Amino acid sequence: MTLRQSKGFKFLRIATLIVVGMLAGYVLLYSLLSICGRYQRADLASLHGVEIGYTWAPVGFYDAATGWRSGWVLSFYPLWYLDIVYVHKSKSSA
Repeated sequence: MTLRQSKGFKFLRIATLIVVGMLAGYVLLYSLLSICGRYQRADLASLHGVEIGYTWAPVGFYDAATGWRSGWVLSFYPLWYLDIVYVHKSKSSA
């Protein structure tokens, strides 16, 4: 292996470690937010009228004064979606 190839490999290895570290931090941060979360009211409009239900909201996703914070929800949407489908399933008021 030449010197040029070893530098390229070293860069690739460092870049991979950075990406893996960022993904691990992303998942860890969501997990910490979700541990302290709670169910919040989520009104769903349908052809049958408005259905009142409760959806899981990690800390920071919902504010009592302003409602759902779309920036937080969109930032963590992939993990939040998996969370509400498999772990904290939505609850209806009926």
